[in-house]
Amino acid sequence: EDALSKANDPRIRYFPSSSDLTELAAFVGMARLVISPETSIPHFASGMHVPVVVLLPDRDKLPIEWLPVATPSRLLAPAVRGEPVATISVRDVLTTCRSLLNGSWSATQTSLDPSRMPLPIFQHIHGNVPLVDCANEFPLET
Repeated sequence: EDALSKANDPRIRYFPSSSDLTELAAFVGMARLVISPETSIPHFASGMHVPVVVLLPDRDKLPIEWLPVATPSRLLAPAVRGEPVATISVRDVLTTCRSLLNGSWSATQTSLDPSRMPLPIFQHIHGNVPLVDCANEFPLET
């Protein structure tokens, strides 16, 4: 709180909060972008289709089972295996945020390598349909 007040920047706001999840949902819903380590907050953002930058603690454990489905997202992890999330550079976070805010990145990132094509099953293509219709690509066994 003290550091924020010393910044004297009108773009930075401090909101004292409680443990009320509806309050968290309201803050996330009002955000243009969410930056968070791998906690519940990216889940809220994904559920509300708010673009999210997720700071992952381990390069080897990309949590593909909960990727922000159909929500523009970027994933960052430490460059060196086993290093803490704090080693992710501020420059990388800012560059990543800029790509979501300016629309140059609009997919759900499904790999830590942003140059790889995101998996289509996690992408938003038609209105509010959360997943690509993959019936032909991945037919269900009967």
